[in-house]
Amino acid sequence: MKIASVTLFCNEGFRLNHWVQYFSEYKDDIYLQIIVNNGNPEDTIPLKICFPDAVVLFSKTSNMIASYNLAIKYVLKKLIADSILQITNDLRIEKGGLAQIHEILFREQHHGMISPILLKKDS
Repeated sequence: MKIASVTLFCNEGFRLNHWVQYFSEYKDDIYLQIIVNNGNPEDTIPLKICFPDAVVLFSKTSNMIASYNLAIKYVLKKLIADSILQITNDLRIEKGGLAQIHEILFREQHHGMISPILLKKDS
């Protein structure tokens, strides 16, 4: 199971501490974490400090779809993931929750996307 997570970050420094805490709960289920800095280029350094194993990309546009596509194209070019998870940086996921989503995605051959994501109370 190789899950790549894609998250946008846009001038949300006030959320970094919480995000690091939330991510620590499900990071073992993530094969590759990609963060797209969709705001100030100076935010790239704190992102790399907080998430040293993540790939941090900078988007030259504030368009969210274009920024998500930047990360998705990165994953597809590298061919390193079985599935791509679009995730918000303030989402809490139970340990093992991503494995459940991954299993549902591959249970049926015609599945291409799973939504909504499994949420933890107070997420």
